[in-house]
Amino acid sequence: MPTAARLFAALSLAGVAWFASVLYIGLLPEGTPAGWLPIVNAGLGLITGWRVVGRLVSGKSYVGAIGHGVRGAFTVYFFAVLFWSIWRMLELSLKKRYGDPSEAINAVFGLISDYSLLLLEDPTPGLVLLFGGIGSALLAEWAKRRFL
Repeated sequence: MPTAARLFAALSLAGVAWFASVLYIGLLPEGTPAGWLPIVNAGLGLITGWRVVGRLVSGKSYVGAIGHGVRGAFTVYFFAVLFWSIWRMLELSLKKRYGDPSEAINAVFGLISDYSLLLLEDPTPGLVLLFGGIGSALLAEWAKRRFL
């Protein structure tokens, strides 16, 4: 059911995911195409904000909203890294880089770790996503109380 809390959570988490993605592009190796990265991740943030964060806010506790924001941020991160790892694996498999399907599926896990290790070099995008997710949940909690 559409609510103001879901709308606020979806739009704000989409913006946070877009901004964190723009920061993440600077961590990618030189020459890596990243044209759709912010747009796709903003879409994942929109869906996560609506279905996860917006659904969880209760209108009763800002402290609980912090936990919902952390959950939303990690959900966006997980699905973004999973999506882009599968995407890269499909690109490489079309170039016949893998001998069999199991090798390609195993490569997804390697790509997930490679993309995650980039955040150890500069944790700024991860911190933006984390604190932005908390802010999105607090905003959704406010909207739930305000537009009840």
